[in-house]
Parts: sequence; structure tokens; C-alpha cells
Amino acid sequence: MKHWDLAAIRDKTVYNAGFIVVKPKAVNRRIYTMMQDISRKSRNSLHDQIALNIAIRTLRRRKILTSVTYLNSRLYMDGSLYFERMRPLLPSSDDRCSSVDKTKCPVLVVHNNWIVSKQAKTYRFREHFMWSYDGKDGYYSSQSRNYLMYTNPAPTPNVSQDIRILQMSSLGTALALGYLLERTVILPRFYRSANGKPCPLNSYIRMSTFDSCFRGKYRESNFLQHPKVPQAVKQNMSHQPLISHATRLSSSSKQFTVDSSSVVRLFRERKERLLDVGILAGVTIKFSDNSTRNTFNQKVYKAFRTTNYRQQSRGGNLWPQIVGYVIDNT
Repeated sequence: MKHWDLAAIRDKTVYNAGFIVVKPKAVNRRIYTMMQDISRKSRNSLHDQIALNIAIRTLRRRKILTSVTYLNSRLYMDGSLYFERMRPLLPSSDDRCSSVDKTKCPVLVVHNNWIVSKQAKTYRFREHFMWSYDGKDGYYSSQSRNYLMYTNPAPTPNVSQDIRILQMSSLGTALALGYLLERTVILPRFYRSANGKPCPLNSYIRMSTFDSCFRGKYRESNFLQHPKVPQAVKQNMSHQPLISHATRLSSSSKQFTVDSSSVVRLFRERKERLLDVGILAGVTIKFSDNSTRNTFNQKVYKAFRTTNYRQQSRGGNLWPQIVGYVIDNT
């Protein structure tokens, strides 16, 4: 910054307004005054970043502003570069920036942009070990909360089934188990397609809607690796495959069912802090109580809204497709 008045993270081809270093000079005050004027005169509320770059271009054209640059992109990255291009969508163990200990990571600052909603940003930070806030409820460190986890098997190249529907159906079953057993669900890794590349939940589901229904009822896939999670949770685990208690709906069916009353009877009194219920593909919970079933179904119907990784598209409701898939394969 010695020779520059203003420096910002490069956001594709423009200056990023979210992380910017500004010297206290008159020309920079003029930039921000112009930004206010641009936004005020615009018919549509302009994003700060658009106004910033208009102001910079205008003052450069008038030869008023010359000392503007980008911060070193190897040290300061935007969300697209760091989370999508430089790193896998989920952390890998052989990456210096993907581990819990980031002291060896050469990147100094990551701007968590190129993703929509506070809920999606928070979830992405958590999945990449970039979040440590524990909150009043002890998000990580609770000494009393119990959990359950399950696994999504890696798809094979010749799989003929819809990977998305299979995985989201398993998620629905896991959430039903958590609802019945009063346990928080630790998400597994999801897969984008039959190529087997892992991805986070936001690749499929709109996190803002999902959070409105299941906030506090789930944890990211890397939750157990977080240093604030008590050893009592990590070490007090029991493997209890749900499918071993399930009933195949017919001799040719790919679907299994477990009665909710059986789930409560088998698992409700388990004292282990963490239950591993194994693979849930093809397993659904049959609620024996209509009121409980209706309450839960209303939640998942609202929660399962489709979108893309960046949460920019507004897709439809996925739950009717899941229900239809289960019926077709019964």
C-alpha cells in the first residue's frame, strides 16, 4: 500500500467493495461521496460494489484518481476463487488450507461472497473450518446435546438412479430420526453426480429455507473434527444400522420402511452421545401418529427447495419428487 491510495480484493474483473484498504485521503472521501450520489440517483438500488466501480471509473476518466490497485490475489481471495477454483467444494485432508489448523495456509483473507444468504455463508464457513463462534447454546461444545450421523455411499459410474433424489431422501429419513429421537443430525458428504466428487448440502438445497425449518437440528459434515467438540461426543459412539431393523416392502422392492414407534422403542433410551445409523438409502420412516407425521411433513415440504451451489437460482420443491420416487420404486 506504500504507493497506492486504495487497494481491494479482485472480484473477477472489478474491485471488491467487501474487503478494501483505503487511505484517509480527500480523493478517497470523494469516491465514497460519489458512491452515495450514484446510489441515490439510481432508480434501482445499486449494489455498493457497482457504485464503487462506477465511481472509480469516473474519477479515473477525469484524471482525478490514479493510485488504485488490486490486493495480491494469492493472499486475498474472493469466494469464487477460493471455494470453487482453488479449493474443492469440501475440504480435503491433503490441503494446507482445508485443515482445522490453517497456520500453514498461504491465504490471508477470504471474502465469503459469490454465494447468497447469511445461512449459506455461515454453513460454508463451517464446512471449511473457518467458523469458531460457539453461541449461547454451545453449537460445538455442548455437554448435553446428543447426535446421530449417517453415510451417503459414494455413487458408482454405472448407477442408474437419480443421485440427488436418493441423497435427499436419505436426508429426509435422517431428519425424521432426529425429530423422533431428539438428536441433532450430523450431515454426511453429498455427491454431485456419479463421478463421485463430494459436495456440501448447499449444492442441492436452499440453505435459508432449510435453516428456517431445521436451524439447530443439524451440523456440518466436518463437525466432529472441530476442536471445540467434546471428546465425550467423539468417543462415545455406537454403530446402530437402521436398515437392520427395516422391512423390505416387497421381494422386488428397493425400498425399506421402519415404523416410528419401533424407532423410539429401539433408540430413544440409548445413552450414547452419538449414534451412527449407517446408510439410509431406500429407508423411510412410517409415522404411526398422524399428528407427528403431518407436523414433520410440513417442515420437510417447506425445507427442501432446490437451488445451485451459489444459491442464486430459485428451483422448485423437491419433496414431492422424493415421495414420488419412493412410491414408484415400492
